[in-house]
Amino acid sequence: MSGRLSIKDIVVKLFYEEGLNVTEIAKHLDISKQAISKHLIKHDPVKYNKEKDNRKIPSWIELAIKLFYNEGLTVKEVAEKVDKSSTYISKMLSNYDSERYQNEKSVRRKKSGIKEKIRKRKWKKNNYKSKVDVDHVLIKKQHEIDVKVFSKGGSSNVSSLHESGYLQSAYSYNEKNNKYTRNGHVDGALIPTSLPKNL
Repeated sequence: MSGRLSIKDIVVKLFYEEGLNVTEIAKHLDISKQAISKHLIKHDPVKYNKEKDNRKIPSWIELAIKLFYNEGLTVKEVAEKVDKSSTYISKMLSNYDSERYQNEKSVRRKKSGIKEKIRKRKWKKNNYKSKVDVDHVLIKKQHEIDVKVFSKGGSSNVSSLHESGYLQSAYSYNEKNNKYTRNGHVDGALIPTSLPKNL
């Protein structure tokens, strides 16, 4: 029985030799932080106060923790603010409070996934067109071209346009001139010059 360490001896060993802080020791031994501090003070109050001073969190770490948890900056953004590497910041956050850091990352991953789903949904809503929509646009364009070709040169031009298989590809809309301009060729095949140059 004499070989067993007392709670005070265990606390002192964990604090000074293994470098655990009061919170970590309290959690490890399942006793209050106040009890841990009392054991350390009773062991050597001068040594304990000196060790506490040595362990004070550097100002840049306090800032990094505040920026990451309170202001929601990313590891990369925090690293830029405190002039450290992203790897160093990530390691520091993990070492300082691994459980909190992992929980925060998990929460952010979920939020990021939700945001991405919303973004994709908006993109589809604004950009996606069904085949029916596309066919309608093409038919409308072809109709406009047919009407303009017919008004310029009669039914022979319309027949020439359709028989050549070019359809609406024979013309491109020119926004500057507000006109349809005859293309030179489509897929290497020449557009009949009998068709009007501009509509």
